[in-house]
Amino acid sequence: MPVITFRILGPLRIESAGRDCSPSAPKLRQLLALLLVHVGEVVHIHDLVDELWEEDPPNTAVGSVRTYVYQLRRLLVAEGLDGGRLSSKHSGYVLRVAPETLDLTAARRLAAEGRSELAAGRPQHTARVLREALALWRGPALTGVPHGRYLRAIAAELDELRKHTLEASIRADLMLGRHRDVIGELRHLVASDPLDEGANALLIDALSRSGRRHDAFRVYEDVRKGLRDELGVDPGPELQQVRMAVLTRQRTDVAAAGAGSRRGADARAVPEPP
Repeated sequence: MPVITFRILGPLRIESAGRDCSPSAPKLRQLLALLLVHVGEVVHIHDLVDELWEEDPPNTAVGSVRTYVYQLRRLLVAEGLDGGRLSSKHSGYVLRVAPETLDLTAARRLAAEGRSELAAGRPQHTARVLREALALWRGPALTGVPHGRYLRAIAAELDELRKHTLEASIRADLMLGRHRDVIGELRHLVASDPLDEGANALLIDALSRSGRRHDAFRVYEDVRKGLRDELGVDPGPELQQVRMAVLTRQRTDVAAAGAGSRRGADARAVPEPP
């Protein structure tokens, strides 16, 4: 019997033997997506109604949800999955799938393992684990699924998970001396969030260690101006210390210093090796 896999880190897909057997009806896809992001948990029927219709549910909303659940269960059974995997419980529904068959479960597990390894100072294993996690993303999460009030927030959360996973992966690469290899990814991170001090500090560090001090100063000035103009604040300790390290031609272990936190505010300047 073929293994059925569920993928939401990108376009929503149910795959069986390499074949896409996802439902095509928008509300059925929306219901499936909400059940998958809460896999193994009961999703109350009223939360499903709120997701599917938000502020304007029809009088038949509860009955329609039950019909969608029936259709989804029938699809899963047709692909060889036990119909009991999607069951009603406590005025709601719960979908149970094997952890290894859902990309989100695997991504969260690998990301947590990578963060733990990074904090423990094991960048080699960190880099491998986090690249494995990042490979599970095929684009923005929940692409092709209508977003109601819950899925909008969840999609944003999953985008943040990918961003933080990528940033942790880059920190590991910098600790391994791969500063030239990560400049492109860091520029993309900074372009997507120009005021992210952690990403800017990493980019400045990578540029400086690649012999591009002029470009590093330009990045600092851009983020300093953005913080002042848009937020009315000065750069935080991490950015200030990495700037000082560039000025004094020291190497800043910003990657290692930030391994335990997103901002890495306690970056340390150490002499550049000869």
